[in-house]
Amino acid sequence: MRQQELNDKFAAARNASASVQPGPDSGAQRRAIETELNNELESFLTSHTNSAYGPSVRLFLARVYQLRSGYSEAMDHYRLVWGAVKGSADATAQGMAQQTAGGLAKLLALTGRLEELNVLEAEVRQLYGKGFPSSEWVWAMEMRAWARKHLTDAYKCGLYCLDQLGRLTQYGQFRPKEITETESSTNG
Repeated sequence: MRQQELNDKFAAARNASASVQPGPDSGAQRRAIETELNNELESFLTSHTNSAYGPSVRLFLARVYQLRSGYSEAMDHYRLVWGAVKGSADATAQGMAQQTAGGLAKLLALTGRLEELNVLEAEVRQLYGKGFPSSEWVWAMEMRAWARKHLTDAYKCGLYCLDQLGRLTQYGQFRPKEITETESSTNG
């Protein structure tokens, strides 16, 4: 019954998206359909807290949020999936564990949460004997190594945002080098 409920939600979203007519608002309409599907999936998780489909739905939502730069939401879902599937002997759960650990590792490295990444890596190694060969896992490990080597340059995203704001709001009186050449921390 829950499988049918989920199938119906995805089918309705596909049908709604397919019925959107080309035009200047079509992108916004498709985005609204996606947002509604995400809301319905979040509601499903709230209503069916112990559903066997929970980890799959959470993994789907984590990927969606990650693609939309909703890193906090994505990491929250990845953490919950990891907690549910890690160490399982089931092949499907192991595949989900690999995807989850890779996605979470990438976001932890990307956001400068290197200590959390170290904890995740230790847990993965304890459970599986090694890291995962996924491209996201490998990227996260390489990013962490680079960040450790270039600690004051690795996480300048906050500084670059300030630079852009200064350019937009203080045209002519702004000196970007005072911001972008400032050393950063893993907090950005």
